[in-house]
Amino acid sequence: MSSLTPATSRSALTRGAAAAVTGALALGLAAVPGAASAAAGAPGGTVRTAPVPKAEIAVKSGVTKITVSAETVAQLRAKGILLTRLDARGNLGAKVDAEQTIDFGVKSGAVSNVKGKVGGRLAFKTTGMAMVNLRNQRIARLTAFQADLTTGIMRANLDRRPPIELGTFSRPAVNTAVNTKAREVNVQGGLVLGAKAAVQLNKALHTKAFVPGAPLFDANSRITLDEKADPRAIRELGREAAPSKAVQAPQHAAR
Repeated sequence: MSSLTPATSRSALTRGAAAAVTGALALGLAAVPGAASAAAGAPGGTVRTAPVPKAEIAVKSGVTKITVSAETVAQLRAKGILLTRLDARGNLGAKVDAEQTIDFGVKSGAVSNVKGKVGGRLAFKTTGMAMVNLRNQRIARLTAFQADLTTGIMRANLDRRPPIELGTFSRPAVNTAVNTKAREVNVQGGLVLGAKAAVQLNKALHTKAFVPGAPLFDANSRITLDEKADPRAIRELGREAAPSKAVQAPQHAAR
């Protein structure tokens, strides 16, 4: 019978303990569905951690109030252009006078945090507004409004055709626009008419009334977020990253 020295005993015990731990880990991974395959597929055999929730929250409801300034109404009226409301069927409604408000109900969307500013998207219910050229009775109908909060672009269908980029608006900072306790987001500002949209509106109405870069209307959106959203995503959405500061190593006096 061979004898074991203290060194060989310690080596054998070490190998045995390692084998036991490896076996226990294998059994533990096998007991968790998907864990073994995750460990095998990950680089270096490491176990993948649970994904961090995205800071994008679904919109529960909301409304955007659109107001046309007295200056814009006067400038368009001087060119024979009248603004009116549209119902869900696209029929002309009451005219829009200065400082009157049109309510656009929010149908769907999501809000996110994009580099400290509000991002996401909003789609509005079937309503809209129209421009009527009183001089030749031509009508341009704007429906299916959509707000791209990430790029600051408002889109709408012109006469039931594919969407056009109607204009641009300023995106607010997350830390001022988002109320995490009330789960609300407020986005407000003016819409500036885009160059292509001005050309398309002028062509549809046979006019030269629309000028690129001119203010079209003011929009004030109040959005309610889904109450089922992950609280971690809510916190991420309501937090603006602080600027990084360089840390300087302490200088030790020479001895």
